[in-house]
Amino acid sequence: MAARGDAYDGDVIDIGSRLELFVDDWLIGRMSEGLSLKLHSPRMAETVLRFNERPWEGPHGTWVTIVNDDGQG
Repeated sequence: MAARGDAYDGDVIDIGSRLELFVDDWLIGRMSEGLSLKLHSPRMAETVLRFNERPWEGPHGTWVTIVNDDGQG
C-alpha cells in the first residue's frame, strides 16, 4: 500500500471498506474524458449552534470544536 508522498507505481491502493474523500487525484489513477471532481456547494440548513446569546459570551470570536460521538458518552 502506498503512503502519502510516495510516487505512484501503478499498483492498486487498498483502502479496504473505509470511506475516502476524493479532493485531488492522489487515489485516482485516471479519469475518462468529461469527468471531473466537484465538491458540493454549501446549503442552508437548521441552526446547529448559537453563539453570543448570553452576556458572558461577549462579542469577540468564539472557537469551537465539534466532535460527533454518535450519542456515545
